[in-house]
Amino acid sequence: MKKLGIAAGVVVGLIVVLLGVASMQPDSYTVERSRTYDAPTSAVWATVSDMNQFAAWSPWQKYDPNMKIQVEGQPATVGHKYSWQGNSDAGSGSMTVSAVDPGKRLDIALEFKEPFASTATTAYILSEEGGKAKMTWTMSGNNDLMGKVFGLFMSMEEMIGKDFEDGLGNLEKALPKAAG
Repeated sequence: MKKLGIAAGVVVGLIVVLLGVASMQPDSYTVERSRTYDAPTSAVWATVSDMNQFAAWSPWQKYDPNMKIQVEGQPATVGHKYSWQGNSDAGSGSMTVSAVDPGKRLDIALEFKEPFASTATTAYILSEEGGKAKMTWTMSGNNDLMGKVFGLFMSMEEMIGKDFEDGLGNLEKALPKAAG
């Protein structure tokens, strides 16, 4: 019985230390990746501002090619919405356009429902560099205590950053369809 009490005390102590260390993690995160395309900015805008085309370049589509997708509203307008319901790898959630600067910037409210609930803000920011389109994809969010604990074991920068790089690569492949 004494050994059980000691073991329980050690476990409780480790949990307290883990939560203490986690509570010192940043309150928010931002991930950003950019890519330049040999395409007109208008072609990139036409693709990224239309949620009907998101599955063609989404880095997450591969997790469940059969996920159910619903798109609502007019492309490139506030309220345009993409919702998904996938397997346990893809989860479920929605992306809703929250602000538009036509041809330049699209802000999106991102809501994850499964496998865990969270919210974030993403943006697609377009500019022109030397006659080529540059797209920057950002994601920002707040870290609650569970997010801070998660951050001790997995970096949002590494996890989301790799997905953004994959998505920006997929976008390059999707552009001829949008431009042609």
